[in-house]
Amino acid sequence: MAYVNRLDLLFSIYPDFFIPEGVFAELRINLPKYSEVSATIIKEITPHGIEISHKEWLKDYEEGLGVREKECLILVKETGINYLLIDDAKARKFAESLGIICIGSLAIFIKAKELGLIREIRPIFYLIANSDRFFQKELMNAILKKFGEEQL
Repeated sequence: MAYVNRLDLLFSIYPDFFIPEGVFAELRINLPKYSEVSATIIKEITPHGIEISHKEWLKDYEEGLGVREKECLILVKETGINYLLIDDAKARKFAESLGIICIGSLAIFIKAKELGLIREIRPIFYLIANSDRFFQKELMNAILKKFGEEQL
């Protein structure tokens, strides 16, 4: 969400969320990449940052998952929350196999549009398409078509 300067949408739709301290630390390290608005919002995330208690569980999760994805899975397990914001396809598939409801960034943008928090999704998708993030262009175009917006 920070990579398209729209962390505000996450706060608006899901005001009560937790973020593993390792993921939060990574956001702080990458602050210079983000706009001043997102940098301010990242600083406001501080109360949501939680240190995971069971770091030894990192080894219990599937090989090939990144440390940050594993931390998110552990946080879900520790808190009992049954949903996870995650875009990584392999981590998402693994989380879903554990019965965790996964929400991706694109779903946040769809929800924001449905709630009237944004007028258009296309400018956000344009930023995504021109970033180092990978989302299928066909999927983004299908979403744009659903909302009657010009495709990428």
